[in-house]
Order: sequence, then structure tokens, then C-alpha cells
Amino acid sequence: ALLETGDPDGSLQVLTRLVKAEPGEAASRAYLMRAAFRSGRQQEALAQLDWLRTNLGGDGPFQAQLAEWCFQEAPAKVAGGQIAFALVRAAQPALQARLAYLQGTLRLKAIRLRPRSDSTKLPAWTPAAKSMPGRYSAHESLWRRS
Repeated sequence: ALLETGDPDGSLQVLTRLVKAEPGEAASRAYLMRAAFRSGRQQEALAQLDWLRTNLGGDGPFQAQLAEWCFQEAPAKVAGGQIAFALVRAAQPALQARLAYLQGTLRLKAIRLRPRSDSTKLPAWTPAAKSMPGRYSAHESLWRRS
């Protein structure tokens, strides 16, 4: 409940105690991973993710849930790795479809964040290209004036 109410540091303390009390409990480790990502403690989160991959690597639905959480909380590189890891293990078509969607979303974000060089030409159908002078032929410019 602390994690969902916006107190990742408080939940990190509680979940750390839970994992120490029951080291084999996967759900506690998964929530600890999530709290660590939210608290900015990436190394702790990655350690929990590695443990979960090693010990529950064959559980496709669980790995898919971790991929979903990594998509929400972790840097793109970590999320992409977990999505690829889970995609191989997900047997259900619905899980495969969701993971493929997340993977495509990450790729699209990476493309959008990539800086564009000045020499990059925009396709003529984009709004930004249409507003650029010199993109239309003479008869199109006459048509636009009338």
C-alpha cells in the first residue's frame, strides 16, 4: 500500500524486511524491485530482477508482469531486456501480444527521442513539412493562395 500511495522509500524499508524474513517469496522481491526503481536505487532493483529471472525464469506470466512493471518504472534498456526475456517465455498469445506491444512502444519512443539532423527531409504529408516554404511546386502555391 505504501508503494501505491507514493512512498517508495517507506515501502522499500518494509519490503526489504519482508525479503530478509522470507528470501524465497517471489512477490515480495518483485515489489521490492519496483520500489527500488521508484526510489532511484537501480542497482538494488537490478539485483532483485536478476534473482527473479534466475529462480522464476520459466514462469511466463510472472515474467510478463515483471516486464510490465519494468516498462512503467525502469530505464528503457532494462525494460527492453525484460520484455525480450519474457517474450521468449510467454506461451499464451495474449501475453505475447502485450509484450510485443510494449516492445514496439519502446522502439517508437527511442525513435522519437533520437535527434534529427538538419539534412533530414520530412515526408510531404507531415504538417511540419507542409508549413515549410519551398516544399510546394508553383501550381500548388497558386492553388493555396486562391
